[in-house]
Amino acid sequence: MMHKSRSYRRHQLARAKAWATWYCRTFKDTPRSRMTDDERTRWVGIATHTPTPCSKHCCGNPRRWFGERTVQERRQAPQRNDDDPQEV
Repeated sequence: MMHKSRSYRRHQLARAKAWATWYCRTFKDTPRSRMTDDERTRWVGIATHTPTPCSKHCCGNPRRWFGERTVQERRQAPQRNDDDPQEV
């Protein structure tokens, strides 16, 4: 297994932080636009390593919020119904 070089990993981290900084400064009417420099630096670091900002219904796990089945469960559902004669 080949590992990426340290310079490549640093490049990718810098690229991700640049995107998060741009995102933070672009949307002027959000609470992020009113952050202090220290708060913004912390938010950029968090956003770089954690792309999903929350676990609410819009960003989180659909199984948790809406009771949706996983892809594997959806694939197996027709097979289970054929095998189980008691389900109607």
